[in-house]
Amino acid sequence: MAAQTSVIVFVKAPIQGTVKTRLARSLGDDAALAVYQHFVADVVNMLRITDHDLRVYFTPSGTESSVRAMVGEGLAIFPQQGSTLGEKMRNALTETFQAGISQAVLIGSDIPDLPPDIINEAFAGLDKAPAATGPSPDGGYYLIGFNADSFLPDIFSNIEWGTETVFSQTMECFQKNSIKPHILPMWDDIDTAGDLKRFTDSNPDNAPQTLRCLHQLGLINDNPPDSLKQNKPPQVSVVMPVMHEAPSINRAIDNVKSIFCGSQSTPGTGAEIIVVDGDPENSTINAVASHDVKKIQSPPGRAVQMNHGAAAASGDCLLFLHADTALPQDAGQHIANALGDSRVSGGAFDLAIDSPRPVFRMIEKSASIRSRLTRIPYGDQAIFIKRAVFNELGGFKDIPIMEDVELMQRMKRQKHRIKFIAAPVRTSARRWDQEGALYCSVRNTCLITLYYLGVSPEKLKQYSLDSKK
Repeated sequence: MAAQTSVIVFVKAPIQGTVKTRLARSLGDDAALAVYQHFVADVVNMLRITDHDLRVYFTPSGTESSVRAMVGEGLAIFPQQGSTLGEKMRNALTETFQAGISQAVLIGSDIPDLPPDIINEAFAGLDKAPAATGPSPDGGYYLIGFNADSFLPDIFSNIEWGTETVFSQTMECFQKNSIKPHILPMWDDIDTAGDLKRFTDSNPDNAPQTLRCLHQLGLINDNPPDSLKQNKPPQVSVVMPVMHEAPSINRAIDNVKSIFCGSQSTPGTGAEIIVVDGDPENSTINAVASHDVKKIQSPPGRAVQMNHGAAAASGDCLLFLHADTALPQDAGQHIANALGDSRVSGGAFDLAIDSPRPVFRMIEKSASIRSRLTRIPYGDQAIFIKRAVFNELGGFKDIPIMEDVELMQRMKRQKHRIKFIAAPVRTSARRWDQEGALYCSVRNTCLITLYYLGVSPEKLKQYSLDSKK
C-alpha cells in the first residue's frame, strides 16, 4: 500500500503590516501584502497539481475567514499552535501524523517559484531516509519532512530561529540522533529586497502570479517571460452568482465580453468571467455557451457563491455582477481609473432600471443619493473591490441577506475608500414589475432600516423573495 503523503504549508493571514515586514521596509506595507498574497497563490497552485494531501496552517488564530479567502476553497486549514516557530512546526507535524499521514513535509509560503519536482524529490527521499530537508542560502531551510515512524520532535528545540545558524543547528541535532536526512537542492526564500531582486533577475516561469503582481506594481520594468505573455490572466475577475438564470446568462456573459474583451474595450484591460451556480442541478452553468468561462457549482446563498467565485479568481480586482444587470460600455475604463487612485479600495456604479416608466427614474435618483450619503452601495450596483482588500476583510459574511451591505460597512469601519461611478449599470425591472414598484421599494427600505436597527439577516430573509435589495 502506498504511503499517504501530506504537504503542510505555513501561512500568515493577509493583514497589512504583519506580513513580509522586512520586505515592507523597501516596498511599503500595501505592496508587501499584495506580493505576499501572490506568493501564497503560486505555492498553493503548485501544490494543487501534485498528488499529495495539502494542509494549510495559519496564524494568528481567529483569521480563518481571511485565510480561506486567500488560499481558496477545498483545502484543510488549521490554526498554528505554540508560542515559537519551532513549537508551531512540531505541533503541526504531530497533528498531521496523528491524522494517519505516513509521510509529511512542511514548507513556508515565501518560495513562490518552488517547482513540484522538489516536493516529489522530498517524498522520494523519505522512501530511503528517515527525514528530508532543503537548505536556504540565508542559513535556514525551506523544507523539512519526516516519516511518521521516524519523526523527531526534538529537531525543533533549542534552535535560534531567524538566524543564519538554523540549518547548521538542525543538522547537528540530526547527527546527535544518528539520523542522516535526504538533502534537497538549495533554494531561495524571499524575505528582503535583495531576495526579491534575485528572484526577479531569474525571471522564473513557474511563479506567474507573483511575476504578474510585481509587473503591476511597477517593480519589474523589463518584459515579462514568454509564458506570461502567452497566457496573461485578466486584471478583473467578474464573479456572477446565479440561480435559475439559464434564459439570460449568455446575454449577460456577452455584455461582459463586449466591454472587456471586444474591439471597443480599453487597452490593457481584460476580464475572466466566473459563473457560480447555487442550483444543485447546475441549470445555469449547463446553459453557458462560452468555453472560456469558469463554471463553478456552489452551495446556494449569494454570499457563499460569491466567496467561491472570489476564491477561484486570478484577477487583482473582483467585480460582483448580478446576471440581470448590464455594465456600461466604458466600465473597464471607469474601474481602472477608480483603482488607479491608491487611496481607493473599491467602488460601485449608479443604478438604472431597464424600464421607461417614470416611477423608476425616482427610484434611480433616490438610490444614487442614498448610496452617496451612506457611502454604502448595494449588490445590484456592481460592486468592485481590490482582491487584496477583499481577502483582508475575509470576504462576504455567510448570511442569507444583506451580505453586500455588511461587507461595505466593514470597509467603512476600516477606512477603506469607496468610489461611486456616475455611469450607471442597467438592471432588469422584472422584480419591480412582478411585485409592484411601490411595494418593492417600500419593502426594501423597511428591510434595510430593520437591518440597521439590529434585526438579524436570518429573520429579515423571510420577508424577502430573494437577497437583492
